[in-house]
Amino acid sequence: MFNIGVSISPEKSDFGPILFSGNLDKGLEAAKNLGYDGVELSLLDSDKIDRAALENKLKKLNLKVFAIATGQTYYTDGFSLFSSSEDKRDMAVKRITSHINLASILGCMVIIGGVRGKINEKEDKKAEQIEKGKAALVKCIKHAEKMGVILLLEPI
Repeated sequence: MFNIGVSISPEKSDFGPILFSGNLDKGLEAAKNLGYDGVELSLLDSDKIDRAALENKLKKLNLKVFAIATGQTYYTDGFSLFSSSEDKRDMAVKRITSHINLASILGCMVIIGGVRGKINEKEDKKAEQIEKGKAALVKCIKHAEKMGVILLLEPI
């Protein structure tokens, strides 16, 4: 048997195929009413999610969260793992760490896609930017391992 899901977000989003964005409860209810088994949560900041309310709603609707998508961190706030700015890299790691913490509670995976950002330094600085991005990604991987969460690297 296959599980079928849909991407939803508590925040309005200008990017991605997010069918139900802007109201998490209504999105979860719509997913259930349309016959989906679960959802991909596209989240800007997991620390702003009422985790107990989310767990209760999922249980009430008999829905699973299959994965947490992280792209809004980059596309909305400009924080990315491969940013040339240390502050933006640190914020991306902080957000992903929070997503991993929520994923450990929900029993789902975390998607690393758009949050990786772009390599945009000039040729002479590109290698340094890549190394710093790898180091940021390793921090996320180590935290995910500690929390028992699978990270999915999205090839975009």
